[in-house]
Amino acid sequence: GAFPAIEMMLTRHELLIGAVVECMFKFKSPQVIRAACSFFRNLSLDNYYRFTICNLGGIGRVIDALRDFTNDETTSCKAIMALTNLISGCDIEILCSNNVANNILETMTVFKEDLLIQVNGADAIWHLASRDDSFKDILVEIGSVQHLSAAMHRFIISEQMTKVGILSLWSLSVPQ
Repeated sequence: GAFPAIEMMLTRHELLIGAVVECMFKFKSPQVIRAACSFFRNLSLDNYYRFTICNLGGIGRVIDALRDFTNDETTSCKAIMALTNLISGCDIEILCSNNVANNILETMTVFKEDLLIQVNGADAIWHLASRDDSFKDILVEIGSVQHLSAAMHRFIISEQMTKVGILSLWSLSVPQ
C-alpha cells in the first residue's frame, strides 16, 4: 500500500488484539481479565480498533467477564468500562443475544454501594440506549430507570453520578 508503516502498525495491533482475546480464553484469572479489559478499553477509543476488537471476539470475552466475575468488584468494574467503549462498535444482534442490558444492570445491582461501578454502569446504559431504540424498551422494562434514580439519590454528592445519571435517563426517554 501507499503507507506501509501504517499498515504494519495496524497489522501488529490486530495480532495483539487476537492474542489478548486468546489469553482471555486460556487464562481465566481475574488479573488476566482485568488487564485485557483495560487494554480493550484504552485501545477502543480509536474507531478502527473498536470494530476490530469486536470482530475478533473481544466483546464476547468482555461480556463473559461481566457474567463470570459477579463477585469480583474490580474485574466487574474494568469489564463494564471496556464494554462501554465497545458498545458502539458491536453488532446490535451480539449485544441483544448476550443480554448486555441485563448484565449491566445486574452488575450495578450487585455492587450498588460502589460509586465507580454505578457511574460506569450508568455510562454503559447511556451508550446502549443511544446505540439503538430497541435497547431503550429493554432497559426500561428491566428497571434501569429506578436503579439510576436510586443510584443518583444514594450518591447525591457525586457530580459525576448525577451528570451521567441524567444523561442516561434522558437517552432512555428520547427517540433516536
